[in-house]
Amino acid sequence: MNPFRKADFSKVGVVLDALYYSISFDEGKQPYWSLLESLFIEKARLVHARGDDYVTMELEEFISSFMKQHRMGAYKSFHESELNRVDENYGSIHHAFSTYQARFTTDDGKGEARGINSIQLVFEDNRWWITSLIWIDEDKNNPVPARYLPGS
Repeated sequence: MNPFRKADFSKVGVVLDALYYSISFDEGKQPYWSLLESLFIEKARLVHARGDDYVTMELEEFISSFMKQHRMGAYKSFHESELNRVDENYGSIHHAFSTYQARFTTDDGKGEARGINSIQLVFEDNRWWITSLIWIDEDKNNPVPARYLPGS
């Protein structure tokens, strides 16, 4: 069941809640791909920043890559949630710096990750659309700055 079927996407927070919901899934299930697709403009870009390197893709490539990893058992379950968010808005553009925490199960056991999603949105047709999403995972050499954690 899609709890966002009649959601009010004129609110950025609702769009981001739907984003996190759409990519989370329990073991034996799939992410909610149709919901994810409904949040992005056509030709939106997703970028996974990894230190001095990055991978850029369109939404369809991201879904295809994730589905392949899922079929191969890379992720048996995956739950990502927002820990904190810093918002900036001007007219019909919005930027959200969203600190996330992910918990997942793989063939090797359980794992956790934390990092930041940089999400850009545009307001059109009485709702917010994601135009691009860049994310970077925290590591021991690059911890999430305290100002982007809860309570700051």
